[in-house]
Amino acid sequence: MNKLHELHSVLYNENFDMVLVTETWLYADVSSGLLDPKSRYVILRKDRSSKGGGVCAFVKRSMNIVAIDISTAFSTLEVVCYDVLFGSCD
Repeated sequence: MNKLHELHSVLYNENFDMVLVTETWLYADVSSGLLDPKSRYVILRKDRSSKGGGVCAFVKRSMNIVAIDISTAFSTLEVVCYDVLFGSCD
């Protein structure tokens, strides 16, 4: 949270399709809208319930992704999982 300005600089001044962040220190009261106020990314988060830790993935909305819920099998891990789909599904 103390590097929000730097995060916005990376998200909006660079041309990354994905940005992966560790040690986010995010928690439930921090909205994803605060992280990406321009709403250019799909945000996948795994916050830690205590101080520190956490991971987050920012994926451009133009990319076709499917979030994979692994919370039941790996509830103690700080991980986000998703598939990136390329090509057509015809």
